[in-house]
Amino acid sequence: MFTDGKSQFYEGLMQVPPHGKPRPSGIGKKKFRYKYADVSCDYCLHAKQCKGKKCFFIMDNLDDLRRDRVFRNAIENADTCDNKHKATLTYLRDAGYLKANPNY
Repeated sequence: MFTDGKSQFYEGLMQVPPHGKPRPSGIGKKKFRYKYADVSCDYCLHAKQCKGKKCFFIMDNLDDLRRDRVFRNAIENADTCDNKHKATLTYLRDAGYLKANPNY
């Protein structure tokens, strides 16, 4: 706000559309987080490059995925999984990813 007093009130009203709600801010603001179910090779730009290697999408979004219980279970059971991400999940398990990032 650039003004003081009564003008500040009107300036605040002008920033909100009519019958609209102000944008959320501060602590209560929710952020989108990726989940393991969102990982799909159909939409991946690097799908041709990562066959049998580390998945770029998983490695880039580890910060979000570490909170997903399904992802943590997939890392624990990396030997029994039979999808395209087996190499990445095995790498993370062998690197001690679950021990370094305790339960959330």
